Amino acid sequence: MKRRLACFYLLLVMLGLFACTSDDATSVTPFRVSITGNSAVDYLRSNNNSPSTSFVEAEIKEGSTISFYSKGGIDCQGALLTYDGSQWNGLPDDQWQSDEQPATVTAFAPPVFEDEQQFYLEDGNLKDILFVKQECPWGKDITLGFKHLFSCLSFRLDKNLNEQVTQVRFTPSVRVLYLDTETALFEYDDAESAPTICFTRHADGVYTFLVPSVKAVNVDIEIVISSEKTFRTQLAASDFSAGVCYQCNILYDDGTAGICTAEDFIAFSHLINGETYGNRSLEEFGITSNGIVTYRLKNDIVFTDAESERLMPIGRFVSNTQKNPFSDVFDGCGYTLYNIALPASKENKGSNGLFAYIGNTGVVKNLRLENITCNITNDGNNNGLLSGVNEGIVDNCHLKNSVVRAKKSDITVAGLVGISRGVIRNSSVEDHTLASALELAAGFVYINQGKIQNCYIANSTYMKTTKGGEMTYQCYGGEISNCYVYGENDKFYSLANTATNSTFSHCYYPEDSYINSISSQGEGNKKDFVNYYGTDAIPRLLRLLNEWADSINALSPSPLFLNWEKKDNPPITLVIGEK
Repeated sequence: MKRRLACFYLLLVMLGLFACTSDDATSVTPFRVSITGNSAVDYLRSNNNSPSTSFVEAEIKEGSTISFYSKGGIDCQGALLTYDGSQWNGLPDDQWQSDEQPATVTAFAPPVFEDEQQFYLEDGNLKDILFVKQECPWGKDITLGFKHLFSCLSFRLDKNLNEQVTQVRFTPSVRVLYLDTETALFEYDDAESAPTICFTRHADGVYTFLVPSVKAVNVDIEIVISSEKTFRTQLAASDFSAGVCYQCNILYDDGTAGICTAEDFIAFSHLINGETYGNRSLEEFGITSNGIVTYRLKNDIVFTDAESERLMPIGRFVSNTQKNPFSDVFDGCGYTLYNIALPASKENKGSNGLFAYIGNTGVVKNLRLENITCNITNDGNNNGLLSGVNEGIVDNCHLKNSVVRAKKSDITVAGLVGISRGVIRNSSVEDHTLASALELAAGFVYINQGKIQNCYIANSTYMKTTKGGEMTYQCYGGEISNCYVYGENDKFYSLANTATNSTFSHCYYPEDSYINSISSQGEGNKKDFVNYYGTDAIPRLLRLLNEWADSINALSPSPLFLNWEKKDNPPITLVIGEK
């Protein structure tokens, strides 16, 4: 009996062995190809981050289609795939090949096929084609990430010129002929121009279109003023990279004195300080009337880093005995200076700012500064991006998207003006960032010994600053009237950290966002109608700000103060224009 059992067990083992080595067990189950992903990288800005473009970015939405190509582990020579909101469907053979090779994939949206290649729209513009080119490991899920195949070019016209425009025409010098669907590279013809792209006048003066992402592309530009008058100019040969948006200003020179270009402004900054600059002269930039010289800005100007390095701070203030003020009028005429990296004063105690020192007869008005930075490398304690020291008038000047860094923690810094003994009115600071840990700071003006009227500051950011004041850090015998603060910093006072013998009237700050309006430790201060506001009080706040401005303007021969309007963020802004 035992012998029989032993044979039975041996038989079971042998049966198990045969089962494990059967043909079915050694066959390989194919992997199904799974394709997901609809992310699309936005156009990157070129190094000169100038005015924002009005171009609408492409999107991959549910129902979108692509042409799909692959070699290696997936063999596909141009399938039309459709996105169902989570994955791409329509691959004829949705199995990975058995040779375990990776797949080299390309895809295009909208679809591009070998025998169907139309790149230009009826208006002459290039299609905004998104593409993918990637290598995918064998058997793994594929996630597609799309980029733009061409480059974006955005022109901004001078506002005075744009108001006269009936049509603007752009003709790139290079025409796209063919796209290699395997490599995602295109062939082009630089002997035949691309179609001309025509725009009727855009109110914002911004005109945006696509160009091939190749080297040495010229763009002929025609600006039609009337049936009898057309200006012609050209964007010189430039190199364009795929997926990058380039911004350019079309400047306008009407032949009168003024500052039109970055080179003009650099020359002006040297000449106004008494320095020579080639064969240039101040008479090119200013007009004299009744003994007053007014220097005018005639265009928006975008600065490169190299151009910023050649600027000089306008005016000089080291001490009360070492100073040289700007004593004339600078009229920005509503234009904007972009991307200036302010050079610090070379003097150890020198003031820092675009205008280092505005004297008691100096006026800076109707000027906007955007994307301005300053690295304070000296020990100067009068630091503001518009002006280090103001003893004159700053009127209708606006600072946006600014960044200040300081090498020492005991440096005193403000966004607009370091110390003001004159008048600042109708001005604003938005999105100012202090990117250094300082002991003391202010958002608008550091020391106010003059008047701040009809102004606001919004959305400031401070890096580990111990204490400060949003409108001003110190107010000594000064006045702050009809101003409001929008933001939140529980270490700051909304109007002044320290105040003595000063007047605060018709000023407003957000509820539960600051320590208080001013410190209670100062003496001789007067407060009249200084209140906090909640989000539900914005309509009333708007009315109060305008009532104050209107009441003063009614008593003046010409309006002194700008009015206010409702916006989103900040909720109220000045009605900014040329004043």
